[in-house]
Amino acid sequence: MKSYHITVPRFEQGQKDDTHQTYSFELEDHLTFSILDGLEYIYQHLDPTLAFYHHAACLQAACGKCMVRANGKPVLACKQKLEPGGLLLEPFGKEVVKDLVAKT
Repeated sequence: MKSYHITVPRFEQGQKDDTHQTYSFELEDHLTFSILDGLEYIYQHLDPTLAFYHHAACLQAACGKCMVRANGKPVLACKQKLEPGGLLLEPFGKEVVKDLVAKT
């Protein structure tokens, strides 16, 4: 089993400051997940209130809507491999709508 720890800001409009929440989970060694797959796992198994962008075009790197900052580096969540260990995700955009969803 591989351990993953993903930290994301929890933010809603009208809120003064964002807070951060860390989600921890384990997956089988042979599975290869993208960051987007990790977010989907969190949404389905740990927290259905987590907001992130997932579109039908994801996994094709066509729309760019799933862009996030992963440990400070801009990446497409649908294409970037999820590595075991800790990961800080932040929204990519000028105006944060909620959690990882931002207007560009």
